[in-house]
Formats: sequence, C-alpha cells, structure tokens
Amino acid sequence: MTRNNRKHYRFVTILPIVLGIFLATVILLQGMASAQTSRPISVRERYETMPFSIGDLVIPMDDKQNDTIKSFGLVHALLRNETICYRLIGPPDATIKTDKFPFGANYSGGPFLLSGYDPEVVNDVLARFPSVTVHNVTSLFISTRVYKIELPTNVFVITREQSTIYQNSFSIGLLDEMNIPSKNDTIWDVEWQFSNDPVSNPIMDNDLIIIEDLGAIELNQEFRKGIEIAVLAGKNFVFIGKAMRDLPAIFPMCLSTKTLNENVNFIAEFRHTGESPSQYSGPMSMNVTTSAVVAITPGYEDLQPMLWAEAYGAQVLFASYFRYGKGMVEVFSFDPERQTEAMYNLSCIFFGNRFVQAPPAPLQPPPPLGTNGIPLPTGTVPPPPPPPPPPPPSVPMATTIPAQYLFAGFAGVALGDRLKSKVKPKIGIRHKIKVRA
Repeated sequence: MTRNNRKHYRFVTILPIVLGIFLATVILLQGMASAQTSRPISVRERYETMPFSIGDLVIPMDDKQNDTIKSFGLVHALLRNETICYRLIGPPDATIKTDKFPFGANYSGGPFLLSGYDPEVVNDVLARFPSVTVHNVTSLFISTRVYKIELPTNVFVITREQSTIYQNSFSIGLLDEMNIPSKNDTIWDVEWQFSNDPVSNPIMDNDLIIIEDLGAIELNQEFRKGIEIAVLAGKNFVFIGKAMRDLPAIFPMCLSTKTLNENVNFIAEFRHTGESPSQYSGPMSMNVTTSAVVAITPGYEDLQPMLWAEAYGAQVLFASYFRYGKGMVEVFSFDPERQTEAMYNLSCIFFGNRFVQAPPAPLQPPPPLGTNGIPLPTGTVPPPPPPPPPPPPSVPMATTIPAQYLFAGFAGVALGDRLKSKVKPKIGIRHKIKVRA
C-alpha cells in the first residue's frame, strides 16, 4: 500500500469517529439548552365532587348578589373563623333550588356554599355583612367542580411610596372596603428585608403578594431570584402595570411585554378559563384603559388569557396568569383605579378571586384497590394483605456422628442423674402483694 493510500485509509477510518463525536456533542448541548429553558411541573387546581343538601347556604356571585365586593370580605371573614367555604367553579353554571328560587336558577360567577357549618359562628359573621345576599338551599344537588377553601389568604401589598399622598393604592383601598386585613410596605423596605433574611421575609411569610405599578423602579437581581423561589414554593403574585417589566427576566419564556403610550383605550373581550381566577358574571366586552406596559402574545404555552384585545399584530393581554411550580403569577396590563363601570367591577372581582384563593392541594395517594382490582370508595379501609406463603421445606443434611461423641453423651446423661439425686428440692414460698388504692 502506497503512502497516499495509507493516508486515504486513515482519513476514511477516522471520519466516522469524528462525525460521531460531533453529533454527540451537538445532542448534549441541545439537551443542556433544553434543560435550562425547561419549566417546573405546575400544580393545577383540584376539584371535589360533593353533595349539598337542605339547610346549606349559598352566597351568589352574579346579578342575584346585592354587594359583590363585600361578598369576598364575608368569605374571608368566614375562613378566618375556621368555617370551610366551597366554591362552585363554572362554566357550566350550577342550577340550585333555594328559598328565593324554589323551582331552581342558574348561579353563575362562582357562587360560594357553606355546608356542615357552625350556625352560631356563621350567624355572627353574617351580622357583620348585612348588605351581602345569602340564600338557603331547599333541595339536594351534587356538584363535580367544588373548589374547597379551608384557610384565609394572607395578603401583602408592595407599593412604590409609603405615603398615600404620592400614591393611591387601589389594592389597599379595596382590601379595606372588603374588610380584609392585610399588610403593606414599600419596595425599598421589602428588598432590604429580603437581602438581610432571604428565608423569613414578607414574600415568604404571606400567601398572596401584590406588586403595584413601581414606575421607573426595577427590582434587583437578588430579589428577582427570591420571587421565582417563592412562586415555586406555592406563593402567588400579582404584577400591575410597570411592575411587569421585570417578569421576562424572572420567568424567561413565560411572558412577553410591550411598552405603549399610557391611557390607550381598547375594547377587550373576556374569556372564562374554567378556573377560580376567571370566575365572573357580567358583560363579555368592555372598555379598558391601558397602563404603560402590557403583556402580549406569543408567550408561555400555559399562559391563560382572561381579558384581551387584538392589536399590533398580536393579542394585548389585559388580564392573564400562568402557573409556575406550586404557585401562580397573575398580570394586569391596566391601572385598576382608572377603570370605569363594567371594567371597574371586573377589576374588583379579579382581585377578590385572589383574596379568597385556596392553597395548592398536596398530591393525594392513589385510592386502595379491592380484590378485584377496582378502586374502593373514599374512606374505605383496604383489606389486609394475604399472609405470605410458607417457606419451602428444607432438605435434611446427612451427618455422621463419631462414636466417641456418642459414648460421651451417654456418660453425661448418667452423671446428670447422679447429681440430680443429691440436690434438695426447693419449696415455693408465697408472698403477699400490697396494692395501693
């Protein structure tokens, strides 16, 4: 083989190896890139199937309700007094027979129900909310989309300025109107507290954190990471207006934003997502005045739009949310205090839905199975497992005993009999036991 042929042979032999290494490197880099952009598994809302019977109470959340805003305050007060509240998630709407509608009526907007409650506690709370409408159930019905709420939501509001002279906080004013206790602080103090104690601070000690329009203020990198960790752990956040500018940095590929001229008017369309954040009963189209920063599509495939309009070759999302780990992030591309009529009412409901949000439910173990492999009813104690089969019989092993050991055994038995005859038997003596009274 000539020198040129040897070179050609080496090149042909090495080329597949080099290509294989190159392809493996490309696949590895793609896997690393996808791992960096992958998002954690989200925790969805969990619904129960349960019956409601005569004597249960209904808090309407549609046109049957006299005071929708105070209704959220009533529910929060019941939760603070250890009364479990159940919300029927629509659509479809639940048909309920009550003392006001004996032949049945559709209760839309996510009505709340009380079942198995303490009448003394509930009547005391109802007396503090006389403007809220409450109906009595008069016939048995079953719902398959029951959202169980057991604990009150701890709300924390982050504002730009502490003094209301410089900033009028819509969130704090609405909480006060609903008689829901809350806490608030400025972004400066919250970032300082977080930098000093990343474990115990306002964003980790509360369930719902509302970050209002921060103007030109941008969150520092350490606080951004803290928000992501808090959402992963199950905390829920609401970002309003210019506060949304930090979201693409906190949650990459989850949300896109666009800067507009402030106070742009749109006619937006409402959409039910079939979950608790979008429970609402009212007009489906309404006038919206935007903030300077809005959320737009495309974005996270799990992004749930609730209120949007077509503009700029995309959808302007005025109200939307996405899940991230155990928590949820909700964004409002409008200034709530500048809205009027139907849009103002919808703004209050968006906030109210979050003020009575149930914590994420832990994963439940699978139901026990019967002997036929069919799941047993809830609460059934599974039968004990069958006893294990007996071990297989062991094979006896052949052994040979030397003759000297056999004779030694006989001698030991004889010696034992002689010693036993010389031992005097012991006589048992009974002792009296005294028992204390």
